[in-house]
Amino acid sequence: MSISTSCIGTSTCRSVSSAVLQTSPVVYDGWKAELSGRIHIYPGRTTDFIDTFVPSSHSYTLTDDVTGAFSQYRSRKGKEVKSYPGLVTGLNKLVASFDPAHKPTFHNTRKLMMPFPFAAFSENHHASSPDISVGFPGAGTSDESLKLMEWQGICIAMEVKSKPEQDPFVLGRAGKENNRTAIQLSRNARNLLLAHGFLAAFVIGIYGDNVRIARYDHTCAVVSEAFSLRKHPRLLQKFFWHFAHPMIGPTVVGCDPTIRKLHSDEKKWIRSQLRKAGQDVKALTSEIDKGRRVVVLNDADETYKTYLLYHLVDVNARLFSRATTVWRAMEDTRNPNADDSDTASDDSQRSSGDSQRSSGDSQRSSGDSQRSSDDSQRSSDDSEVRSDESEASSEDSQTTQSPTTSTLGKTVIFKEAWRQLVRTPETEFYKRMAQTFGEDETKWKGLARFVCGGDQGQEEVRQWERSSPNASAMSQAERDLRLHTSTSTAPPPQASPAASSARGPAPQNAAFELPYPQHQTFSWTLAKGAMYTHRERSQIRIVVEDVGRPLTTFTNTFELVCAIMAAIEGHKTAWEIAGILHRDVSLGNILISSDPERNGFLHDFDYSSMKPDPPGNPSTSDAEKPSSDDPRKERTGTYYYMALEILETEKIIHDVPQDLQSFYWVLMWVVLRHTEHCLGQGYCAKLFKFGDEGAAAQAKSHWIDPYNAVTGEQDIIFEVKDNAPLTTLIEDFRLLISDSIYHRRGPPPIPLTYDSVLAIFRKAVGSEGWPKTSDFVDCHLLKKTVETAIVGAPGDETLMGVQGEGIDVDVVEDDIDEFDDDMDDVGVPTHCHDDPSPDEPVDDIPPLNDTSALDNGPAVDNDPVIDSDASADDAEPQQEGPTTRSRTKRNAGAAAPAPGPAPSGSSGSSKRRKTNPPPPPVARNGSSSRSRGTKRHTTRRGSGGRGGRS
Repeated sequence: MSISTSCIGTSTCRSVSSAVLQTSPVVYDGWKAELSGRIHIYPGRTTDFIDTFVPSSHSYTLTDDVTGAFSQYRSRKGKEVKSYPGLVTGLNKLVASFDPAHKPTFHNTRKLMMPFPFAAFSENHHASSPDISVGFPGAGTSDESLKLMEWQGICIAMEVKSKPEQDPFVLGRAGKENNRTAIQLSRNARNLLLAHGFLAAFVIGIYGDNVRIARYDHTCAVVSEAFSLRKHPRLLQKFFWHFAHPMIGPTVVGCDPTIRKLHSDEKKWIRSQLRKAGQDVKALTSEIDKGRRVVVLNDADETYKTYLLYHLVDVNARLFSRATTVWRAMEDTRNPNADDSDTASDDSQRSSGDSQRSSGDSQRSSGDSQRSSDDSQRSSDDSEVRSDESEASSEDSQTTQSPTTSTLGKTVIFKEAWRQLVRTPETEFYKRMAQTFGEDETKWKGLARFVCGGDQGQEEVRQWERSSPNASAMSQAERDLRLHTSTSTAPPPQASPAASSARGPAPQNAAFELPYPQHQTFSWTLAKGAMYTHRERSQIRIVVEDVGRPLTTFTNTFELVCAIMAAIEGHKTAWEIAGILHRDVSLGNILISSDPERNGFLHDFDYSSMKPDPPGNPSTSDAEKPSSDDPRKERTGTYYYMALEILETEKIIHDVPQDLQSFYWVLMWVVLRHTEHCLGQGYCAKLFKFGDEGAAAQAKSHWIDPYNAVTGEQDIIFEVKDNAPLTTLIEDFRLLISDSIYHRRGPPPIPLTYDSVLAIFRKAVGSEGWPKTSDFVDCHLLKKTVETAIVGAPGDETLMGVQGEGIDVDVVEDDIDEFDDDMDDVGVPTHCHDDPSPDEPVDDIPPLNDTSALDNGPAVDNDPVIDSDASADDAEPQQEGPTTRSRTKRNAGAAAPAPGPAPSGSSGSSKRRKTNPPPPPVARNGSSSRSRGTKRHTTRRGSGGRGGRS
């Protein structure tokens, strides 16, 4: 996920018609593939489902008579819209006995088109309209206020169908209509997760008289058994009772107790700090109004810090993914002893492990929910204040504290993501760098500077382990996965008074009353068994100092080259001093620094590998000899920028030379698209192939060694117009790569080294002849390709090519379902073509392990027992990236086939099945979807950059 603050609303892709996107058949294919094997039917009774997934602070003891609550509800084929009023009436009867502070409201929103939760990205995501929407308990939401708040005003979405046969969660029920129904529910759940920062979201499906409750998080969905609305209304009443009385958090079950909306005093403080920094506050009005107050665990000193998020920079809108979000933020540096009752009242909620609800919880729930309904009015009031400069000055003097109690707020970048348990937390790499770099700031040159961060999920599991009886069932292997530790017989750590006090506002000795943690998922485990622990995810939060912009927003090519050179220097420092190999050098992971003295920097270490100890430690003397389980033996990277050798063969160590070669392909990608040269922009599609590793390798091979086999003459001559230094740099870099692979000078080959690569960059930077004015060129491939790809038939060549502006596909050997969270180099979110509902665009490509036919039944895994052919592999923890694993033998880190139907005609027994490519899903900006060749890969969205001007 790129740490960029460039404008994200200027892309030409944003002009693509939503109506055009809706009609694409690949939209449906993409969503179905994403859901396949990731929706599970809970193997117990509905009441057990509620007790497990909807834990309540107050036991359900209602005895009111709700037998005839739905007497006015009539479900008839073709008349389902007319049944909504009777359904709403029945739902209101179910909660009539709830106290006002915990009573939800129900609304017929069939005609209310709700755009994507964040306006800056809404043009890339189709609006949707849940049949019935549920307002927050105690908020007193009205139909009129809901029109203003949209997704921010609802906590549950309900979809209604007239017949039981339209229930999509019945094993063996085939057909696109049923799949579309499941997709519709999933899309609504995704929007709820994003709009509120929920840890889990609930949606309800009503199919004639049958009801199902579905719980979604960012790893999978678990669905209750079907029950009769008329015969068992108390089950639905119990659900709403539990949902409105959360054990943790101020509003509903699934809300994050470490997040809340910004209060008015916090918004005012942010605006005052931005004014002092010379920022345009008016331009950020709507963004600040949707801001959040977030508590961040700092692993380094085991304390918590509070950040105020005020501008969403990037969001991965894919449902089952890392779901990375990037915000501009400020640490709340106001006097902690100041009279701030709102802040004080939330201190007890900073840790999800503090499950002791105070007697004022009900009041806070009502108050926080009411703040949601008042948000639009507050936004209007704030706008009036900002429109008058004199009032703004007065506002600042009233809300900004003196220098003795507050420091000037500094903008930083806040990143939140859900990592798979098998992947090393990104914070571990940053901590290693911080430890080895010490106080030497020069060592951070070319790298994003780490401020603080931690794995919220791991911390919560530790709290759970200390005090919950459910934790006793966790095996040592599960514990090692969840806490990212080596197998050990040592008992779990115990809390101590000293440790508790060290963690500031998050008490550690409080009983953990939740059945299971929330910041680390347990969905797969509860639905399918402990053998699926490797598929769970854990929430991480990271704060870094550096703010940058994409390479594709360069002012001139000299700036571009300097930024890449700085990133190479940062890569060198990370490896040689900290022992960290990035392994995912890509367009979005290199940014031009906002600090002119830093030029550029490398970031996003999600897929990195790390030596056991930093270089220089005696224990690392044999570090360069790869062991059988060395993570560098695993292929990983962003598809378009992968080294030629990695595309050509599996038998290769992904090491420094391969990352250095990736820097070359990043440079070529940008130069081919954004400079004036002799080959034309269309040549990019010839050099960067997607969908066939053989073709991709052949194209790169011919570029690196462009000599005709018959005549011996050079086939390709490349020159950037009026830019001799850049032309020479590209040629020198090409020759270095050629000598490292083909070694025409005779064996052995000459490997790429930091010194050899940096030498040609320094030579280029020191040369005369760089353009004095901007030589940036807009890429004209994008808009035409997007429209062609969207309306083109499945299998159209434009879908399988790379003519779009940056669908970058990361490949991890034997990986399962991880996708990168970056944006393409035109400033459009990676997952832009959103909403794979029946008529809406897809926001990501499907996971590779979906090999089912398009109409082979619902995109759901109902079977609680995995395929016998896959069970032996799936029972092992599955590696997802640069973590310790052998490639030649499936072990505790081996990937396993996903549960679900095998492809037609396949026995499902082969671990490396050959499959025919299905119609490719829509790629962002018109590019292709994924490789479906003979090798198993995880294909993930890559870093096509972001915020650019193409």
